[in-house]
Amino acid sequence: MNVREKTQTRLDTLETQLKAGDHLQSAEDVIAVLTTIASVSKFWRVLTDDERDFVNAAKMAVEEGLEWK
Repeated sequence: MNVREKTQTRLDTLETQLKAGDHLQSAEDVIAVLTTIASVSKFWRVLTDDERDFVNAAKMAVEEGLEWK
């Protein structure tokens, strides 16, 4: 699996977690979302601008406790 595939898999996982509202659930679920964000962020240099915006929006949703739409 190349870097692009790894990144896309992690972005897909993050999107699934956010849509499920995991960032609004138990502490363990929030930690899982933050772990996914961290695993995507380490590939920051290869992310597109849209993907970076998505990751930043995900961080804000977790920090502010916002529902993902």
